[in-house]
Amino acid sequence: MINAVEAPVILRNGCWHDGACQREVRVRAVAEDDEGLVDDLSAAAIPLERNTRLLERCVLGLGREESVNHLSLGDRETLLLHARRLTFGSQMDCVLPCPECGERMDFQLHADGLLAQHEAGAPLLFFEEIMQAGGESFRVRFRVPCGADFEDALREPKRRPVDAVQAVLARSVAWVRSDGESEDASARAAIPLDEWPSELAARISGRMAELDPQAETALQLTCPACRHSLTASFDIGDYFFRELRAREQRRYQEVHQLALAYHWSETEILGMSPRKRQLYLNLLAESSFD
Repeated sequence: MINAVEAPVILRNGCWHDGACQREVRVRAVAEDDEGLVDDLSAAAIPLERNTRLLERCVLGLGREESVNHLSLGDRETLLLHARRLTFGSQMDCVLPCPECGERMDFQLHADGLLAQHEAGAPLLFFEEIMQAGGESFRVRFRVPCGADFEDALREPKRRPVDAVQAVLARSVAWVRSDGESEDASARAAIPLDEWPSELAARISGRMAELDPQAETALQLTCPACRHSLTASFDIGDYFFRELRAREQRRYQEVHQLALAYHWSETEILGMSPRKRQLYLNLLAESSFD
């Protein structure tokens, strides 16, 4: 495989091994000659698994290949944005139909602009906080959910969203205890998940989202035709996958055209740089007008 461009990335939450957090990794572009990549990504059962397979090809220096699945969703989104930037550049051309009038909205995003800023403070694996719910105080010990938590929760196709949330909470919350004034709350028995107030589960989920802000990218858009304002989510994993699939299709179209015109073998054509292939394609296009 041709050596691809690489760059260092500092993660917000990092990857934990034996009580130590690793926050710096390296990301590389997805090489054009990565045979079988698109087929492998297409075979993934759910989008999160597809993102894991893609990151396993792009992320270097985590120590274990499966460690990308132990990163938070926000860290994974960060790595996907960097991998996309290294592969295709920062600019991303997007199209979205207006839900109000149906007109096409064309806009551009930049990977650098979508990356959330974070302070380089000491990372924590577990957080212990007091939360209010249902008129009571609770002490909660939890960690930021990782990719594996969500993959396992969403792998069952018939699982309801509320049940998937419960499954993620069950894996990422160490315990919940009542926080009274008259006795040591840490000595009290943990409250089972099915006995939590619904408001408490929402507060915990919201706090997890605050600690992993890159996990979801929300876009504020205004339709130029009808001035309707809307909020839309941007899925970098899906966008990147569709670009890689389109690149593979273009690559074989180029082989087909150049082989027909010059009778070169597939090996000879694919041995050229993308720029060189494009120069020959430009010459073919110019000659067709002569």
